[in-house]
Amino acid sequence: WREMLTAYSASYTVAAGVLSAGTGGASGSGWFQNAAGVSRVSSSVTNATATMANITGLSATLIAGRKYLGRFSLQVNQSVAADGFKIDFDGGTATMTSFAAFTKIWDSTLLLTARTTAIATDVAVATLTGDGLIEVELGFVCNVAGTFIPRFALNSASTGTATVYLNSWLMLEDVP
Repeated sequence: WREMLTAYSASYTVAAGVLSAGTGGASGSGWFQNAAGVSRVSSSVTNATATMANITGLSATLIAGRKYLGRFSLQVNQSVAADGFKIDFDGGTATMTSFAAFTKIWDSTLLLTARTTAIATDVAVATLTGDGLIEVELGFVCNVAGTFIPRFALNSASTGTATVYLNSWLMLEDVP
């Protein structure tokens, strides 16, 4: 690190949350990237309704005008298979442009692959038997600063409970 830091004689702010390293001025030769965040579910979260609920623990703070790429992985369970499972990307306060997410949902087999370009569109399966896995790859531009929080619920509620297990995770990175 010492050699790397001494190679640069100055640092300066390029934009909110982005620090550049270089010889000074706007033509610096490097930059320090602001990672939006890595978060994990620290205690399993449940929802026994068809109303979307934030996934507690999965959150990132976004900066307006910045571009983000990321993915998250949810280890899940559905106690009543016929209640299904759904997620969306509309739990936070930030707004996005050029949003795109590709979701894959498994239980013992691949149940669904789906692409969406809207944060409030539910990605849902009518049935999910027992334990499952939901993986999402996404990218977007943040229009209005705030938080990004995925949400989940039963697809149709009867007597089941949807669970997002401990150690499910989210990674978002601020990219040039």
